[in-house]
Amino acid sequence: MQVRTDCQGGGIGKALMVALIERARAIGKHVMVAGIEAKNVGSIALHKKFGFEEAGLLTEVGTKFGQWLDLAFLQLNLDSRTDPDSTKTP
Repeated sequence: MQVRTDCQGGGIGKALMVALIERARAIGKHVMVAGIEAKNVGSIALHKKFGFEEAGLLTEVGTKFGQWLDLAFLQLNLDSRTDPDSTKTP
């Protein structure tokens, strides 16, 4: 997803991230994964503000306007469960 250029900086991305993270925790997800075009520094910075950490990079997996695109993966652990079958967090 991308926020329209004329709407950037208005808090839409932040509000969406808050809602998505809250929802993921509410339904018991353990990890969120983000796949972001590697040169999209704004989106990567936003995710990092929420605690996402770099998890990997796939190079030249897409194209746009005749250029190869890399895909950065970031992840956020949503809880500290040690038992994957547990629904309770310590």
